[in-house]
Amino acid sequence: MVEESDSIESVNNIVKDLVDTTYVENRTGGNFIIRNNSSPSGSPNSTRHQERVTTTNNTTSVAFGDIESVQSGLSSISGDASTSNLINNNNRKANVKKTPKKNGPSFFPKMDTVAHSRKNANRLAVPTGAETPSPFPRKAGAAAPTLTLSAWQYWSRLTDLRQMDMQSALDQMKTLLSTRPQVVYKTSYYRKQTKNHWARDDPAFLFLQGVFLIIAAVAYSVAFRISVTGSISFLLYTVVWNWLGMGLALATLCREIANRQLVGQQTATSTSHVRQQVEWLYAFDIHCNSFFPVFVVLYGLQFFLLPIVLGEGLVPLILANLLYAAALSWYWYITHLGYRSLPFLGNTEVFLFPIAAIALVFVGSVVGYPFGFGANAARVMARFYFM
Repeated sequence: MVEESDSIESVNNIVKDLVDTTYVENRTGGNFIIRNNSSPSGSPNSTRHQERVTTTNNTTSVAFGDIESVQSGLSSISGDASTSNLINNNNRKANVKKTPKKNGPSFFPKMDTVAHSRKNANRLAVPTGAETPSPFPRKAGAAAPTLTLSAWQYWSRLTDLRQMDMQSALDQMKTLLSTRPQVVYKTSYYRKQTKNHWARDDPAFLFLQGVFLIIAAVAYSVAFRISVTGSISFLLYTVVWNWLGMGLALATLCREIANRQLVGQQTATSTSHVRQQVEWLYAFDIHCNSFFPVFVVLYGLQFFLLPIVLGEGLVPLILANLLYAAALSWYWYITHLGYRSLPFLGNTEVFLFPIAAIALVFVGSVVGYPFGFGANAARVMARFYFM
C-alpha cells in the first residue's frame, strides 16, 4: 500500500506539471513549444515534457507520449475513476486543432452574396403609384388621389385668416428686398420634399400683397385728388389688371416656356427619371415674389418722389426712368431666380434677356431727350391713370 501511494503521488505530480504548461507558438519555425510555468527553464521537469508539434493538411496535432504512458500506468495501479477522468480532460486539452486564417475576399462567399443582395434590396426606388394600393377606395373611373395643391384649394384658403402665417409672409418680403432674394425659394424645395408640390400652400403672401396694393391705390387717389368713381376705377385697374391680370398672363407664358423649352434633356428623354413640370401655382408664386419689389419702388418710393419725377427737364426724366428700369429689371431677376431653383430646368438665363431690353430703352430715352425722343415714364403713367 505504501508503494501504491507513492506511485499515485508521483503520477499526480506529473499531472500537475502538465496542467501548468502553456503553449507558445514559434512564429519562425511553424512549431509549438510546450514550457512549464512552475519550473525554471532548463530544469528536468521542463525539458522532459517538451514535444514538437507537426502540421499536416492545415491541422496542427500535438503528440504526448508521456501522457498516454502515465494514463495506462495509473489505470493499472489504482483504477481510480476520478483520476482517470482528470487525465482524460487534460488529454483533450492537449489535442489542440488550429485552423489557419485565410486571407482574401472569399472567406465567407455566401455571406458576401447575401449582404450584397440585401444592399441592393434596400435601395430607394421611385414610386410609380401602381405597386402600392391606396388605403382609400375609389369609384370606377375616378382620378387617382394626388398630393399636388390645386388652385381651388389655394384660393379657398383666402377666406380663412386663421390658416395664414402673416409673420412668415412678412419675413419673405423682407428677404426679397435684401441682397439674397434667392433664399425665399429654398422653402419651395422643402415643400417639394415633404408635400410633393413647389407652390405655396399658405396664401398669406398673396393676401398681404393685395392689402398693400389697396392702401397704395387709396393713397394715390388722395394725392391726385380724383373723384370717388375715379378712385374705384384706379383701384380696380391696379389690383385686377396690373397685379392679377398681368400676373396670370406672365405666369402662364413663363410656365409654357419653361415646360416646352427649358426642361432638362436627360429628364425629358430618360425612362429612369420621373418627368417633372413647372406647376402653374408655382409660376404664379414667382410672379408675386417678383412683383413685390416693383410695388415697393413704383408704388412706395415713387409716391414720395412725385414732386420731383413729375417735373419737366432732364433730371426728372432720368430719375423717373431709372425707377421704372430698376423695378422692371428687379422683376425679371427674381423671376429668373425662381425658375433657376427648379433642379429639372436648364438655361434659365433666358428670363434675364428682358433686362437687356430695359437697359437699352433707358439709355435710349436719356440719349434721345435732347433730340425729342425721350419720355418721362412717371409723367406718362400719371397722365394715363389720372388725367
